[in-house]
Amino acid sequence: MKTEMKMLLAAGVACAMMADVSAVTVEMPGSDRVVDFAVKDMERLIGAQADRVKLCLDVSLPPQGWRFLSAADGSLAIYGRDGLGVVNGVYAFLEKYAGVRWFAPDTECVPDLANWKLPVGLDERETPAFSQREAFVSTDFMDPTWRLRNRE
Repeated sequence: MKTEMKMLLAAGVACAMMADVSAVTVEMPGSDRVVDFAVKDMERLIGAQADRVKLCLDVSLPPQGWRFLSAADGSLAIYGRDGLGVVNGVYAFLEKYAGVRWFAPDTECVPDLANWKLPVGLDERETPAFSQREAFVSTDFMDPTWRLRNRE
């Protein structure tokens, strides 16, 4: 499934609805391939449920922070202060609610999500515990995708 994602700033809050189209498009200040990559991971992992997810900007959140807000109809909005906050929110959501884990660069653990549904009744805000996070083992040859998925 491909996704079009448009993010527009309006009064400090912007939302993007994910919908079936032929390419991923991100229209937001400072957007980059990292947001596109996180969107593709979400689509791949939660499948058809990704159609019910909105990715949003909310400049009132703290740096790198995110918020999950779900509606009674089963839709979900993941808010971030900026692109990094949105990406952090996507991976935090996949880990916390879909049970996906990335234990090593070559080890992805995904539970059976065939009948999985987006959770209802969420209204959570989180911020990384540390402003600077880094997995360090002498020289820096750590896989950048693994580092991203683990919110480094």
